[in-house]
Amino acid sequence: MKIQDYMIPTTESTFIVEDVFTVGFGAKARLVATGKADGEIQIGSRFNLFDGKSKIGSGTISQIDSYHKILQKAEPNTPIGISLTGVKKDQIKRGMKIVVG
Repeated sequence: MKIQDYMIPTTESTFIVEDVFTVGFGAKARLVATGKADGEIQIGSRFNLFDGKSKIGSGTISQIDSYHKILQKAEPNTPIGISLTGVKKDQIKRGMKIVVG
């Protein structure tokens, strides 16, 4: 292998979950995770949820909020809340990793 093989840029960004809560109730309830991402995240992006090395689930990011503003994309290291579809609240907890990309 050449040294260039190790320097392939990746489009994945990771998001470590700091807190999880539900906004709303009934059929309109949204699952929200808060934290900071190490890369850019956009609405509509697919994600995989990991607990350690095992994959727990996957879904889509339906909304991104930062300081009470709805964003189309979040820049790296911005504190954000992301609305998740495709996972349930009992599947996600603090410290889990969301990999987007």
